[in-house]
Amino acid sequence: MGRLRAVFCQYLPKVVLLCAVLFNPCYSAGAKEGSKHDLFPLLKGLEGKVSFWEKIFIQYNSYQAIIHDFNYPEIIYEVIDFDPNSLDGRIKARKIKAAQWKYSQILRAIHYKQFKPSQLNHKERTIYQKFLYIKGSRKFLWASQNVHCQWGIKDKFEEGLIRSGRYQSWMKKVFAEEGLPLELTYLPHVESSFNYKAYSRVGAAGIWQFVHSTGKLFLRIDPYIDERLDPLLSSRAAAKLLKKNYYYLGNWPLAITAYNHGLPGILRAVNRTGSSNLASIIARYQSPAFGYASKNFYAEFLAALRVAQDYRRYFGDLKIEPPLQYRTITLPDYLDIADIKRYFSLTDKEIGTYNPSLLLPVLESQVYIPKGFQLRVPINIGPDLNQLYARIPAQKRYNQPKSLTRYRVKKGDTLLSIAKNFKVSLKGLKEINGIGRSSFIRVGQTIRLPQSISPRVSETILAAATPPENLGRQMPEESNHPGPDKRRSKKKDNLKAEIKPIKPMPIKTITNKKGFNMGWVMVEPQETLEHFAGWCDIPVQKLRRLNGLRPRQPIKVNQRIKVIFSRVDIEDFRNRRFEYHKALQEKFLANHQVKKTVTHTLKEKENVWYLCQNVYQIPYWLVRKYNPDKDLARLDKGDKLVIPIIKSMD
Repeated sequence: MGRLRAVFCQYLPKVVLLCAVLFNPCYSAGAKEGSKHDLFPLLKGLEGKVSFWEKIFIQYNSYQAIIHDFNYPEIIYEVIDFDPNSLDGRIKARKIKAAQWKYSQILRAIHYKQFKPSQLNHKERTIYQKFLYIKGSRKFLWASQNVHCQWGIKDKFEEGLIRSGRYQSWMKKVFAEEGLPLELTYLPHVESSFNYKAYSRVGAAGIWQFVHSTGKLFLRIDPYIDERLDPLLSSRAAAKLLKKNYYYLGNWPLAITAYNHGLPGILRAVNRTGSSNLASIIARYQSPAFGYASKNFYAEFLAALRVAQDYRRYFGDLKIEPPLQYRTITLPDYLDIADIKRYFSLTDKEIGTYNPSLLLPVLESQVYIPKGFQLRVPINIGPDLNQLYARIPAQKRYNQPKSLTRYRVKKGDTLLSIAKNFKVSLKGLKEINGIGRSSFIRVGQTIRLPQSISPRVSETILAAATPPENLGRQMPEESNHPGPDKRRSKKKDNLKAEIKPIKPMPIKTITNKKGFNMGWVMVEPQETLEHFAGWCDIPVQKLRRLNGLRPRQPIKVNQRIKVIFSRVDIEDFRNRRFEYHKALQEKFLANHQVKKTVTHTLKEKENVWYLCQNVYQIPYWLVRKYNPDKDLARLDKGDKLVIPIIKSMD
């Protein structure tokens, strides 16, 4: 009888969920005959969250930090106004932490005085009254541990409204074809403010913020083409994912939350709580992975939907961008992007605007545009695209992709000797092969080489190989254009032609007693423990315990920390980390350019961190890029560094 009861309790929630799905009157994903309120109800218990997010979208700008309660975000303690022109994140972080600590102490004080209100001072009484509708004698104690900060995004939301006109008509067409409610096309306001260049700290990209693993299910993602960045292609993928979520979950509040949290996680929450009501799940479901973003995602969507559909009320008459008008041609051959620009009379900006999925290796002519690529061009380009294509000479149409070649290390070879033999730079050879400072190679090892090689060693070349997955956005050492243009490009010292995102450091892995892979990584600049926890999909507290770190103890650059791959595989971890660094550097590249370089001789007590932060105000990775043969962690007085001097492009 006991065993039967256990089986009954195990499968009862699943039976309840199945019944909810089968008998849900709005089960059809395309049930557009129902009203918006039927499909996207304001659930009881979420009213405060929706009201809070409406304020975030229409009242507070991106330089304002809102200190509020984590579980009841409508309870706002303070709004901190920062200088919009200030770029010092450390000052902002210190002020926010100080405010969080202050209100944490106030809430603890209220906890001990709550039954003697006469002892409360004015500040404490004001906060005390904000919690009157919440039950429980320990509510202030819990609140003292959940003081949260949220930045305003009014200005970014307004920019998103303007950009949305470029894509939303296409998105509505796609969602209608998939039988989905058209209100879902407002979801990118929450994800990215319709910025197709957006990257998150866990590597999500594009207006729909697909992470690498999910994006690969629907889109092409490789070092040369990333369809997550294409709003038109990624919209089709988002529609398919949302439709799948709805099929398994049966209502849109859960399906939309699953878009952020993941379908398996929401199914697990429904199973454990025995409820398909999102508000009930938020109140009852406890999981480290089900955090602030997931609990607020549906409320954010409702708030964004309200504001965007009535934007004139909050932002006035905006000049919404017109829909993107284009023509398409399928490329029957592999082509160099330079030839496309020449024979189709396209500019770099037009190529990037109409074909955002093309990455820098293609845009910089390091590899060809793939055969079969759907090239978009402005609608006013030429009377017949096939006639324009026919102008391209036959010798410039290729039936094979441009690839790297390989060399097998022989006895007596060194990395430097290989670089000299093939007339390539040691720096470029290291980057292509992901080799660190040691330059260690072994006999029989296969080394990837740039395309141009010296004939004196051509007999040792192996068969051409496909490009390595971790090549990223590597730039060519030299321009493909001969003559004066080539010389001028070297003198110009353009930062965009130099930078490649930091590669993930090598990870040494073992398997623990529970069968999970564990590894050790070296901390890179601008990485925090929170980043590693996000990339591994585990709580920060668990990562702290794993490494024996105290609460709030920061990690340092070059520190060796332990990570666990229980929820993601190692490749996903590497991709998320790589995308984070790529986003940081692309953001920097969009606003800065190298003006010149200088040589700095280190003085007493100087190090690279001091130079970056206090002397030249440049990022660490940029110094490392210009000094590839130096160990920046072990510099001495008198050592010389090449320092790039940057200028803002604003």
